[in-house]
Amino acid sequence: MSATQSFEQLLKEKKLTIQKIADETGVSTLALEFLIYKQHQPKPHIAQKIAKVLEMKVGEIWPELKP
Repeated sequence: MSATQSFEQLLKEKKLTIQKIADETGVSTLALEFLIYKQHQPKPHIAQKIAKVLEMKVGEIWPELKP
């Protein structure tokens, strides 16, 4: 399972939408959709915002970005 698939799975498990994440982080929905569609990792500051909304650590979502 890739990191992006686990991110997508986390959204489903926590019953969050891309719009909800966008509203709480200030990251555009287009950027979040691109992140999922292209299976990209976010930049560290974006990852921190998303992790805060998901109430998780960045390394739990994207192990490659572990500080």
